[in-house]
Amino acid sequence: CLRFCWPPGWYLYGPIRWTLRVTSTTSTTTTTTTTTTTTTSSSSSITVRRLSPEDDLATVHRIFDDGMVAEWRRFFGDEYMKIIREYDDEALGNDLSNPTEYYSQEKGSVFLVAVDDKSDEILGTAAIDCRSPGVGEVRRVSVVASARGRGIGHRLVMALNEWGKKLGMQKLFLTTGHHLETAISLYKKHGFS
Repeated sequence: CLRFCWPPGWYLYGPIRWTLRVTSTTSTTTTTTTTTTTTTSSSSSITVRRLSPEDDLATVHRIFDDGMVAEWRRFFGDEYMKIIREYDDEALGNDLSNPTEYYSQEKGSVFLVAVDDKSDEILGTAAIDCRSPGVGEVRRVSVVASARGRGIGHRLVMALNEWGKKLGMQKLFLTTGHHLETAISLYKKHGFS
C-alpha cells in the first residue's frame, strides 16, 4: 500500500516508511518545559529549540520550500514540478501556516528550529506530529542548503528523539522518498528502520 500516489510513477521509487521505537520514556505528562540543545562547529554554535511565535515564519516557509523543491527537482527534473508545487502550497496553507499552533505541546506535538547563535538565523526545521497516543510522525525535516554538512540534521533528529520521550511517544515514524539518500542515511544512523 502506497502512502502517497504522487508524482505519477512514484510506485517505481516507492515511499519508504521508517519507524523508531522510543525507549526509556521519561514521562507521559506534558509540561511547558523548553529544551534547547546546542552544538558547536568550527564556524558557529547551533541551538535546537521549539519554534516560537516571534520567529520569522517566512524563513521557516523558505526552508521547507527550498528543500522540497530542490530535492524533488534534482531527482525528477522539471517534469513533476507542478505536482510538487501543489503539495508545497498545500503544506504552507495547512500545518505550516501556523506551526506553533498546529504543533502545540498541548496536542502532544512539537516544531523545532535549528538556530545559528551568532546570526540568530533559522537554518533547519523538524517536527513531531502526534498521530495517536504514544505515536508521532516525524515531519518537516529540512536544512538550508548552505548549512548542510554541518551536523544540523543530526542535531534536529536527536532533539526529535528527546522530545518524543518527553511527549510520551513510544514510536516515531516517518515517510520519505526513496531518492533522498542523505536523509535515509541520517534516519538509519538514528535507529529508524
